[in-house]
Amino acid sequence: MFKGKTIKFKLTAVILGVSLASLLILSIATLVNIVVARNDIVAASNELGQAASADSAAALAQETQQKLSSISNYMAQLADEKLGRIQRYTTMLADTATRIFSSPGAYPLRDITGPLAENTDRLAVYFTHPAAVSDGEVLRDAQLAANCQEIMYEMNSIDSTVLTCYVSFNTGLHVVCDRSSASRLAPGYDYDPRTRSWFTNARQSGALSFSDIVDDAQGRGLGLVCSAPFHDKAGELVGVVGVGALLSDISDLVLNTDFGETGEAFILNHQAQMIIGAGVQKDADGKIVRMDFAKSDEKQLQLLSMKMIQGLSGVEQVEYEGRDVYLAYSPIATTGWTMVTLIDVEEALRLSQATADKINALSAETAGQVNHSIVVTIIIILAVMAVTFILVLLIGLKQSQKLTGPLNQLTAGVNEIAGGNLDYKLDIRTGDEIESVAGAFNAMTEELQDYINNLTRVTAEKERIGAELNVAATIQHSMLPCIFPAFPEREDFDIYATMKTAKEVGGDFYDFFLIDNTHLGLVMADVSGKGVPASLFMVIAKTLIKNHAQLGKNAAETFTAVNEQLCEGNEAGMFVTAWLGILDIAAGRLVYANAGHNPPALRRGAGNYEYLQCRPGFVLAGMEGITYRQAELDLQPGDRLYLYTDGVTEATSGTEELFGEARLLETLNGSDGLPLTQVLERVQRDVEAFVGGAPQFDDITMLLLEYRGGGSEA
Repeated sequence: MFKGKTIKFKLTAVILGVSLASLLILSIATLVNIVVARNDIVAASNELGQAASADSAAALAQETQQKLSSISNYMAQLADEKLGRIQRYTTMLADTATRIFSSPGAYPLRDITGPLAENTDRLAVYFTHPAAVSDGEVLRDAQLAANCQEIMYEMNSIDSTVLTCYVSFNTGLHVVCDRSSASRLAPGYDYDPRTRSWFTNARQSGALSFSDIVDDAQGRGLGLVCSAPFHDKAGELVGVVGVGALLSDISDLVLNTDFGETGEAFILNHQAQMIIGAGVQKDADGKIVRMDFAKSDEKQLQLLSMKMIQGLSGVEQVEYEGRDVYLAYSPIATTGWTMVTLIDVEEALRLSQATADKINALSAETAGQVNHSIVVTIIIILAVMAVTFILVLLIGLKQSQKLTGPLNQLTAGVNEIAGGNLDYKLDIRTGDEIESVAGAFNAMTEELQDYINNLTRVTAEKERIGAELNVAATIQHSMLPCIFPAFPEREDFDIYATMKTAKEVGGDFYDFFLIDNTHLGLVMADVSGKGVPASLFMVIAKTLIKNHAQLGKNAAETFTAVNEQLCEGNEAGMFVTAWLGILDIAAGRLVYANAGHNPPALRRGAGNYEYLQCRPGFVLAGMEGITYRQAELDLQPGDRLYLYTDGVTEATSGTEELFGEARLLETLNGSDGLPLTQVLERVQRDVEAFVGGAPQFDDITMLLLEYRGGGSEA
């Protein structure tokens, strides 16, 4: 059949020999392995079903305990945050009272009365003491304590958890801020704070503490009080301040938590007694009745109480009220109390039996399907073996005759293309893979040419866009005041500002401008988003704020008008956080408004920087019809005001840690005595050192004003 041992002969022999030998070996091995695998699969399916059934209960129990622990930890954190606020309020009030009675001559005697019927259901500050009117010294203490009323009003107003706050004295004088004046006017009403546990606890311990459950003196329900002592200049204890809250306002966090049909949550005090939860009730005599883990008849709960008192956390399976439960406990750091969550073991494992039944059914079904599939597979393999044998023989003979010529032509064409001749085209018409390879090479050369051309165009376009962004960044920076000193002719104030954008153009902006010879406008703002859209919105917002302020509007009126204009046609849904202050340079009076922006930091004289505590309004362009409020403060010569955007406090290190407000204050206070420019440079250096090699994700914008007083041009 063949004449000599040509390439065609060798190729045909190789194709036939290798193909037939491989097919024969593969077929025999496949048949043997299929039979063995059949038995292994069925056995493994049964074993897997049994193992999965056995493991499902353990896995479900572990998952339930992990979830219960997570719920307990999360709820403990929420309770800690709520109680921590009350603790901070108490500390602030105690510090204020100590300052007043350490330097009574520095504070005015302010008007204050006893409870008035006209203040029914209204927030008011008043005193209760039968001798306050006739005893001049007691009345003087009440008038001095009235200097605390602003902070007392603020605590009651901003936090719904705060029910009442008060300053009480060793003399029995009780200065209180709440809405219950009318109840204190009832005949026979007699309230002596010195007899209350919160007063005696703080007096004896000499430190801040939370009371146990107390019955509200006004009949508003069960509550608790955070109290702390305050002293005079000599260090003598003058009295105790307190901040009270109803348990109902705190227990909503616990009692409204839903996790399963039998899930429960409650809070235990530092003696493992329940203080918040369904187990706290009053009996018929009005006495508070509650569960006490330390005195429980169940030994396991007694042992658990010792761990809770030590501030430990964990999950355990215990007997609770005749039920087998999983119980998780987590400490509440602020008070030393413990958050407890539990769920019945029966409920937690209820799904495991259903899961086991399904797994067993699936295992049986899988075994049947494997048996059927194996039989079908064996039949198909035998048929394929027969057909393949015939096809290999016929195709091998035919293809060996066509292969050698096109292969040589393909080799020559590939060498041309590899040599860089991309215009060369292979012309092979064999109707098989070789022709496809030739076509692929032809297509590859065309695509490579197109890619080179496109790459050239894209590179040119990127260079053009980069140039335009550089121009846009130059224009944006030129719109901001950037020449310092800004007002060299004035000696009554100094100002300096910087901005470092995260991209070529940014959304932050600052501004300062003289409205007239005696009024200076200060602006710090941050537009949502980044890049070109944010920079365009920044231009509009900056222009509107400056225009309205220079028309003579105050800070609140300016924000109200600018908000309406920005909301018109704001289809992109962008918004601006902003802070605007208008300084009366001669008087030192600063009137300011805050539209959702970071609070500025103020340094009084040579003191430390502190954040301005003012409730921010809604962002600009966020909603139509918003009316903004403003606040005032008086600046003294030497005072400094620091404005910034969240790019400073939210600068993120490589470990995902934020620079933060506390670290910012530390940097500012460490720059005491430095000129304005060096202060901002130090903040920028500290932020960059904190971030390290992490990329900058947000614009960093800062402004620092030093008020020097005088109010006239140099």
